[in-house]
This record gives sequence, C-alpha cells and structure tokens, in this order.
Amino acid sequence: MSRRKGEENNNNDESEECEERLPIDLVLDKLAFQTRSKTCEMDTRERSRVAKWFGKLLILLTLVSFIFVGIILNTIQLVLCLSSKLSNDQRWRRMHKSANGYLVYLIFTQPIFLIYFWPRVDMKVFLADKKLIEEVKTNVLGILIANHTYELDWMVCFLLADQMGNIGSYKCFAKDELKWLPVIGWTFWMSDLIYVKRNWDQDRLDIEKKLDELMSYDQILLGIFAEGTRYTKEKYEEAVEFAQNQNLEPFKYHLFPRRRGFNFTLRQYLRATDSERKIDGKTIRLFNMEIVLPDRPNFKHFLNGSYIKADVYCEEVEISNDIVEEAKASKPGEECPRLTNLLLDIYRRKDEIIEEYHKNGGTFKSLSGSSNGSLYPLKSPYGVAFCWFVFMLFTYGTVTYLALNVFIQSFEFWSFIVITLTSGLLMLRRIERESKPNNIRMLNGNHSTKRQICDPKAA
Repeated sequence: MSRRKGEENNNNDESEECEERLPIDLVLDKLAFQTRSKTCEMDTRERSRVAKWFGKLLILLTLVSFIFVGIILNTIQLVLCLSSKLSNDQRWRRMHKSANGYLVYLIFTQPIFLIYFWPRVDMKVFLADKKLIEEVKTNVLGILIANHTYELDWMVCFLLADQMGNIGSYKCFAKDELKWLPVIGWTFWMSDLIYVKRNWDQDRLDIEKKLDELMSYDQILLGIFAEGTRYTKEKYEEAVEFAQNQNLEPFKYHLFPRRRGFNFTLRQYLRATDSERKIDGKTIRLFNMEIVLPDRPNFKHFLNGSYIKADVYCEEVEISNDIVEEAKASKPGEECPRLTNLLLDIYRRKDEIIEEYHKNGGTFKSLSGSSNGSLYPLKSPYGVAFCWFVFMLFTYGTVTYLALNVFIQSFEFWSFIVITLTSGLLMLRRIERESKPNNIRMLNGNHSTKRQICDPKAA
C-alpha cells in the first residue's frame, strides 16, 4: 500500500514538473537524454577539478593576451579608419574594408581558439542546399535570421563565421553600451557593426546610414536576432500575451519577433536593388538559421570545458516579386505588410524545424535529406591555432622581457601582475556562479516552488 502511494507521489511530482516546463523545455529535455545515450566520438564526462582550474588559467592567460594584442591591432584599425574617412578615393576605401576584415579575424583568433580547443564542441551543420555556404563567400549581401534561445548562441555564431571564412565580414545589431567594451566593442565599432540604443527615433537614421555603408562591401552577412532578447520563461509568457493581444497565433518554441528592425533593414536593401535584385553586382539573399543546443549549456559549461552538442540548420528564404515591388513602392518610414508576413512565416518555419528535429531524435538529416541537402564538412582550425600560439608568444615574451630587463626590481610591476591574474580568476569564478542555464527546472529550484503552467496547445 505504501509502495503504491509512493509511486503515485512520484507520478504527481513528474506531472508537476512537466507543467512547470515550457514546450521548448519538454523537447530539449528528451533530446538531451536521447543524444547523450547515443554513441559519441567525444568524451562527454566532466573534467577533473585540476583540469578545470588549468582551463580557467588558460582562459585567463588568453584573455590577457587578447586584450594586449587587441589594443595594438585596434590602433592599426583606427589609423585605417581615419585615413579611409578622410579620403575620397573609392579604391582605397575598398582596400580598407578588405584589410579591416583581416584585422578583425586576427583579433578574434584567440577567443575562437578557446572555443575550438577547451570545451568539447560537437557541432554539426546541416544545409538545405550543399552549395549554400560556398555561395555566401561570393559577392553576396546576405541577411541571416537566427533564433536567440541559448546563452551560448554567440559561441556557435563565432564558429560558423570562422568556418565560412568571413568573420571579418560578419555584421549584426548590438546594444549601444557594448561599443565601449575594450577591444571587442572597439573592433566592431570600427567594422561598421550596427549599434542601437533601442529608441527608434534615434536609431532609425543611424541604422539607415550604416546599412548604406554595408551596401558598399563586396560581401557581408548581416545577422539578425529578430526576437530581440534571449529566450526565458518570463520572456516567453510575455510573447504569448503580446501575440494574443494582437490576435495572432503565438509561436510554440520561439519568442515573438520584433518586426520593425527586420522590415526596415530588408526594405532598405530591396529599395537599392536593380531589376535583377542586385546592388553593384552583389546579390541580396535571405537565410533562415536554427541553432539547437539540446543540453542548454551556459557560460559555466564553457569555463569548465564541458561537452557541448550543437546542431545547426540553414536554408535560403525566397523573396517573392510581390515583396520586392512593395518595398520599392513604399515611402520612407512606411510599414510593408508583406515583409511582416515574411518574418512571421520564417518563425513558423522555425517551429516546424524544431518539430522535425524532435521527431527524428535530435537530427536535421531528414530536413537536409533532399538531393541538394548535405552535412557541411567542418575544416580543421589550424590557422586559428597558429595565430593563438604566435600572439601568446608575443604577449608573454614581451612581459618576460620587461620583467627581467626593465622592471626586475619594481615592486609596483610585480604587484600589478599578481593583482591582474588574481582579479581575472576571481572574475571568472563570479561569472561561473552567476551564469544560469536556460533550464526551467533549475531556475525554479525544486517542485515546491509556485507552478507556472503553460498550455503547449496555446503556445
């Protein structure tokens, strides 16, 4: 009798736990279990405590080198930017954009090295058309619509940009505060990244100016997280409420996208195209990318060098003639209903992609199983490893020379070195503690918390 009662209590706990979770959590929990139970080429076990501390020391030393080398390369960037702005020579401006792209690549080789070699990232990229990525490397002005579901979305985007060989040509929208961030913010600011203050009256003119500048590039890929913020339980409930107030069907696995930025961007591009949908010989193309991290890793997993599984699916989205005609006929600042419907269709498609991924046990093979679809072969990151080694040698060779020949008896210098390393380790430790997984059960803590019920059918 007591055993049956215990079983009933366990079943009640399980049903309560299911009610607390949102549709995306129900899917990812099952997928995480399925994918972990399958044979994996990588070691999925947690690293030892000694290995974790070694990894954090490696991250800290790389971070110091990244800042040291980055400031030097930022100085070169600044000189090139100023000379380009002061010159009316279009040939020099084009050369500046090309040189700036290589500088951006060199600056980010060190953090990209850490992504490749410290956490064990098992990434697979499925393409609806095997020629898709190769074509993006040509004269293309691409717009990429990606989901923003996980804390480590940025990590996947960095790896993809490196694999495609266009990290210097990758652009996106970012918060205005980030441009003051040393090295990272400065690099993007001098590379025509679009910073926004989230005030449309102030942002509209800046975005228009930046988009005009991006059109002069030979090849770019502009990433847009149309949801505007990362997926969380609270944000999802707000998105459902917003959609219902607008008499629209909410999405099951994604937040409701913010349409104004997407509409304005694509409209500006289409208004500048000719009869063949090109701008100075460069083709406008739109892509839909879905990122799935079944284990929902956070920055703590990155610091600990954990196993991280990442599946990516990418397909091209057709831009119909009706949309092009509406964009060209619209007046400045005017809304384009067909563009809005296009964005909503993209997010409906994203929900379908997640459903297919779930049905196939955590794989996109069925989606890319057509005659043109394929698994994209990832290249070995030897170039990144070589740059990391050279920059680390340069950084700590310089520090060693100064320590032994200039500041050998300087108490202030050695105190600064010790304080810097100690502060860096404490900062990483604090980030690790504050980093929260995108996991509703872990956020809620236990079953005794107040239940937040979300009807999957309504979602």
